[in-house]
Amino acid sequence: MERIARLSSPVALAVGLLSAAASVALAIRGPISGLDLALTVTAVAFVSTTLVGMAVLRTSPANPVGWILLVAGAALPLAMFVQVVSDAHYLYGRPAIPGLVAINLASGVAGVFAVPLIGLFGLLLFPDGRLAAPGAAVRRRTRWLARTCWIMLAGLIAYSLFTPSLVDVSANDVPNPIGVPGGGALIIFVLLLGPVMAMTCAHLLGRARAANTSDQRRALTLAAAAGA
Repeated sequence: MERIARLSSPVALAVGLLSAAASVALAIRGPISGLDLALTVTAVAFVSTTLVGMAVLRTSPANPVGWILLVAGAALPLAMFVQVVSDAHYLYGRPAIPGLVAINLASGVAGVFAVPLIGLFGLLLFPDGRLAAPGAAVRRRTRWLARTCWIMLAGLIAYSLFTPSLVDVSANDVPNPIGVPGGGALIIFVLLLGPVMAMTCAHLLGRARAANTSDQRRALTLAAAAGA
């Protein structure tokens, strides 16, 4: 696992940096919308998440939280770059890159493994990658919350793939070639993401109250606040 972490870390960092840099280049060249400018800033800022994941994996290569941060830190800048590229074509008529629709669908799936992955399993498993200890007061709630997080990830992926129009495009009329009738109803998973993330934050606060030491209590409380 340590060797895999050493090999994966620079790859994830390179993906995040290159995607963020490409978004910046497109923003400088213009034209882009205000939303795409915000996405570009987000892509640049989110590269720091990869660095945190790398730091976690250096000390604990098997910790799922480190892998979650590493994957998310690469996935979000990549997804943001694809949306900026897509908007440049569909909104401003700039030449499309080959296979843009397929790339857009793939980036929609990648985006699920960015903020949603952190807000769901990143918070649920923080800090050591394990659920609440057996016998803890919050243990009973942990299992159903973990199942809910898995359902949310699956629903978000389904929404990205099967909604009638491409999700990572600001224009709403770009058809999705693999979209299914009624697929737009899957947006319910997007709407539920905030409330479920709030539950993972509340779960962390519950673990903080049950912590054995003041250091653990402070770390869990800070993580819950950051998640919120």
